[in-house]
Amino acid sequence: MRKNFFYFLKKPFDLYFKNLYVSLPMLIFLIISTFLSIIFFAILFFLFFSFIVRESFGKDLNEYIYAFALQNPSKFLSWSLSLLLFIFIFFIVFVLLFLFFFTSTLGFSRDIINKEKKEEVFKKSFSYGLKFWKILLFSIIFIILSAIYFLIPFLIIFIIFKVPFSISSFFFPSPALGIFILLFFVFLIVYLFLAVFISFTPFSIIYYNQGVFEGIITTVKNTKKNFWETLGLLFCFFVFYLILNFFNFLSFVFPPLYFLFIIIYNLFYIPYVSLSIMLFIKEKWKK
Repeated sequence: MRKNFFYFLKKPFDLYFKNLYVSLPMLIFLIISTFLSIIFFAILFFLFFSFIVRESFGKDLNEYIYAFALQNPSKFLSWSLSLLLFIFIFFIVFVLLFLFFFTSTLGFSRDIINKEKKEEVFKKSFSYGLKFWKILLFSIIFIILSAIYFLIPFLIIFIIFKVPFSISSFFFPSPALGIFILLFFVFLIVYLFLAVFISFTPFSIIYYNQGVFEGIITTVKNTKKNFWETLGLLFCFFVFYLILNFFNFLSFVFPPLYFLFIIIYNLFYIPYVSLSIMLFIKEKWKK
């Protein structure tokens, strides 16, 4: 029986509340990331405040930092690089953790859609995540291709006007700037259109247990046959996210709402979207 579009929005709600364990991987991620965040800010405090505040006690902090940078450029540079390196390492660890447990969520969603037995869910929260490297590789490929794609407008303008871009050119009207803005806008629209064709690749990789490139080919092939429904789902997910992000916006007024946003996003939104897309793949796609 052919399923209509709204089936893929409504059914995941039922599946989610009947299989709440689908949110377990992201719950584990929240717990671990919260613990790591506490450690991160504790170390950051000792790297920054224990040095700057102690040395600048009784002085204007901004003036002290500026004066210290001028008087001890090598020490300031070394300290700044250490701080940036520490932040970068934390960011990488955070991203890898997210991808690990996001991959586990995809595995759980696949099992639920295919009515697999519910067993050893805690163990699977970690074993399913071991395939995260495939999602990571796809993400890296996607970022590189996106960077190359958006470099094209710059190259076109460079070839036409035979002059390199400079920061000053963006502050003064010029034919190059006008054409660049128009080109960039056109490229952005085309980019969003093309991105639809590979947006479900991580889900295909896990659902069919595929390699990265095989997953991309499968996704493009099936998205061509179900383009408007795929676009419709992505649009609905985006609208849901905007509604959810309203809590994040209100957190500027009432900070605790930010934590509500984080909880709902990780424990409901991600599992719901995962279930919806996996259900769509099962009902609409062919390997």
